[in-house]
Amino acid sequence: MSSVPATALSALGAAMNVIAHNTANACTDGFEKNRVLFHEARSGGVTVSIEGNSGKRARTYPDRTIETETGSSNVNLHEECARLITTLHAYEAVIATARAEDETKHALMDIIA
Repeated sequence: MSSVPATALSALGAAMNVIAHNTANACTDGFEKNRVLFHEARSGGVTVSIEGNSGKRARTYPDRTIETETGSSNVNLHEECARLITTLHAYEAVIATARAEDETKHALMDIIA
């Protein structure tokens, strides 16, 4: 497997950890959710950074702003479930890409041999 799928799987693992952390602390008073930002590495592949919510207590939606209670967490379990599904699909895509790369390399070696 080349470094690109390996770094992507590592970054997706970090995203899964953040989703798990946010979900586990959804009922913790004062908990501020984290989010993962993916970045393209110069040498190819993916790097990841984890960002806190920086104390914002309001979530803006397209049609309204909802203020959160002072002592409650700002984790929306619906959003975390959507992130989980998206991350799982990304895992599947990266694994399929790595398998296709491996099959292509084997086919090429068979042609050369």
